[in-house]
Amino acid sequence: MAPKQISSSAAKAHDFIDFLNTSPTQTELFPIAGLIAAELNRTGATEKKDDKEDESEKPFKPLQELSDRHHPYVVELIAQEAGVEVEDVVDFEIILYDTQDACIGGINNELIFGGRLDNLGMTYCAVEGLIGSVSDPSALDDESSIRLITCFDHEEIGSTSAQAYEQSLATSFLMSADMAHSVNPNYLGKYESDHRPEMNKGTVIKINANQRYATNSPGIVLVEE
Repeated sequence: MAPKQISSSAAKAHDFIDFLNTSPTQTELFPIAGLIAAELNRTGATEKKDDKEDESEKPFKPLQELSDRHHPYVVELIAQEAGVEVEDVVDFEIILYDTQDACIGGINNELIFGGRLDNLGMTYCAVEGLIGSVSDPSALDDESSIRLITCFDHEEIGSTSAQAYEQSLATSFLMSADMAHSVNPNYLGKYESDHRPEMNKGTVIKINANQRYATNSPGIVLVEE
């Protein structure tokens, strides 16, 4: 089959995929510790089978043993990589992520499959849009405002982590550009009739009754105009 020519829009999609593949972490993982029968019931290499003391006779501890709180195989692997014995591992913080590269798919190559789409998708679009807005040398000649974007590890208005965005800026309109879930054709009954976003049909305005989004009536009108 001859190579398929990529249009300018598809080239942009490939740029976005490259961006996804060089960006950090996500939380949806493929199984890596092993099969459930062989690994989840696995005994740690240093655990003695004949050392099973009656639980009622053990002194109270606020936390379970490390081997009880974490998969023994994972603890052994961490100890091996750290060059220490398993019993020397007091605790650890580990972040795992999917290593599968993002790619274009679908019958007509109209879809992007990849991790971290939320919210690297809008991060990519925002950066590209900001760069594109000043591509003309005279773009800022009569500009009275400041063009900027802000990108956070946890971008939701209601996010409360140290790197998040739980704050408001007075006298400013802030556009929180996020990813929206499209309607799932297998579960149409789960959606309100007028609340069914369709893929590639345009911008979605997201509203949350619990105020987890910043959307309000003035903001909706501003976006629609």
